[in-house]
Amino acid sequence: MSQCTVRADAAESGVRRDLARWALSEGSRARIIEQDLKLLQAVLKWAVMAKLLDKNPLRRFTTPKENSPNRPVLTAEQFATVREQAAAMSNTAELFVCLLWLTGHRGASVRQLRWAAVDLAGVSIRSRADVDKIGYEHRNPLDAELVPLLTQARAVADLIRRHVDLPMSTQQQRTDDAR
Repeated sequence: MSQCTVRADAAESGVRRDLARWALSEGSRARIIEQDLKLLQAVLKWAVMAKLLDKNPLRRFTTPKENSPNRPVLTAEQFATVREQAAAMSNTAELFVCLLWLTGHRGASVRQLRWAAVDLAGVSIRSRADVDKIGYEHRNPLDAELVPLLTQARAVADLIRRHVDLPMSTQQQRTDDAR
């Protein structure tokens, strides 16, 4: 058939050993290894179909899967430092940092937050599905620290008549500047 005949069991154990050694030495994530293995399996499948190999040595090989990527989270001390620095910059920066920390939402979702979604009387924020990464519309209770910050931001918005978006939105600012 071909000069490239490989014993499946020896190849599989060798591949497992080599992959483990490579992953430890390179610090590679399982997702990268998974993608590389899928490519290798496709090439070997093609080689079997083209009759270059008798059988695919990795046909029973399962690829490692990464459960969930590790996302760094600020400690309370780090948050206090970031908040202090943001407050030194502006009230808007402090509000943005506090909304991120206290609601747990992504920056893009917080930037697109509208005043209509903020219920200061009911002490909650509605997150719209169209701005959420996974398309999930839900309500979050407002933390007691956020209420005075949002009240102050709302008072400023009333003074300058900017009611559509919270101060983080640069799109609304550009629209107002164009008028």
